[in-house]
Amino acid sequence: MHDRPDKSYTPEALLLGGPLWTRPMVVELVRMVTGVVMTEQGVGKWLRRHGFSPQRPERRSYRRNQAKVDAWLEEEYPAIAARAKAEKAVVAWADQCGLRSDTAPPGRSWARRDRPRWCV
Repeated sequence: MHDRPDKSYTPEALLLGGPLWTRPMVVELVRMVTGVVMTEQGVGKWLRRHGFSPQRPERRSYRRNQAKVDAWLEEEYPAIAARAKAEKAVVAWADQCGLRSDTAPPGRSWARRDRPRWCV
């Protein structure tokens, strides 16, 4: 790990916990990097002062290509749905990790106000 955390780090990458930046995780990051112990309230005030706000992540990938999704839904999915119906089966929607997008991490994360907030 670098001496200074990169803006692309997540709490998971820093072994601090889950994928979202919560105030307790920022408190721990500040302590790890600077040795300064801050309260959660102090971290919240500092984050707001520097342009951050607590935000709920959107439930879609930042890499999503809507044109490809639309083409797949129009060209390939009808055959999948027809086969499932013929076999009296159900089509289950899951990502490559086996988790539905509506089960993405709950809660909020701190992010810049001017940046999109997506769960990846």
